[in-house]
Amino acid sequence: MSNNDDHPILQHAPIIEAVFDIQCRSDSHLNSDDIKQKAINLLNQSYPHVRNEYILEQQIQSSDQKSYELTVNEELKGFRFISDDKLQLIQFRRDGISFNRLAPYSAFEDYLPIVKSNWKIYYDITSPVEITRIAQRFINKINIPLNDGSVDLERYLKVVPKLVNEKKFILTGFLNQVQITDNDKLYSANVTITNHKTIKGLLPIILDIDVYYKHRFDSSSIDFWQHFENLRVFKNKIFYDSLTEECLELFK
Repeated sequence: MSNNDDHPILQHAPIIEAVFDIQCRSDSHLNSDDIKQKAINLLNQSYPHVRNEYILEQQIQSSDQKSYELTVNEELKGFRFISDDKLQLIQFRRDGISFNRLAPYSAFEDYLPIVKSNWKIYYDITSPVEITRIAQRFINKINIPLNDGSVDLERYLKVVPKLVNEKKFILTGFLNQVQITDNDKLYSANVTITNHKTIKGLLPIILDIDVYYKHRFDSSSIDFWQHFENLRVFKNKIFYDSLTEECLELFK
């Protein structure tokens, strides 16, 4: 796959949330309190708000098919470090780290250094053994103008839902999900396109692109960063290949 990205820069990109994720395997001997306190010391200036993240597991057991017992187990998953403006957060987990950015989103080049610096912090604190998966997820909200309460989706989307009989039925909503790989079969993606309810003469379309690469890297290696940038190119190709020129004009 080529790492060239010659798509036009959109001045008003429709990204409402971007997530950069690095999953890893760790044999860290540190306990959760140690990880949390060391991360607070290093992240507090930019991310002063800290939240614990938990996983809830529920089990229903029955011995006589007449009475049931519900048990709930709560396990600490990790920690969220949130910026003052609530637009950025860092998640530290035992199995990795992620960086979330809410709109407004400027450019990949602005956030990659943040991801790298926080990975370094995570690496120094937890000493992961290896990286197992890298990913980027971009959630786009595309507001398509309505014409007398309706819209021709083919003017904006290259792949549109079709009705069995358009004379008898009216399309009121849709959800399309596909899984794809690039030509070299290195990178994969989950792509979801769906609609939200119309508001103020607009039809909001959600284009959710989750690209990832499953591969084992030594945690001290820097080789995975090139793949991280390649994922961005892969994501952009999916984005531009999903929308028509008329749709792209909405963001220029």
